[in-house]
Amino acid sequence: MSHILSRHGDIRRWVAAHAGRPRFGAGMDAEGRRQRLLQITFDGRPAKSAHDWEEWLAELDRQNLALNILDDAGVGSDFEFVKRGNGA
Repeated sequence: MSHILSRHGDIRRWVAAHAGRPRFGAGMDAEGRRQRLLQITFDGRPAKSAHDWEEWLAELDRQNLALNILDDAGVGSDFEFVKRGNGA
């Protein structure tokens, strides 16, 4: 079973409840251009500032992504980024 989170408050609460924090990585898009990769680190440390969340959530919106929460997955694999649908 899984469910989609797209509202910022819901995402922040889910990440905090799992001792995570937002972060960025570097990667390439389908056309070979550099892009910021959204990541969540589960190391028990909080985000350094509210700005970290604001920037991360703005990028989530820019990339039109949501979190698909996989309720029955193992540790470390209990979410994935997915494109937002019309209802997300």
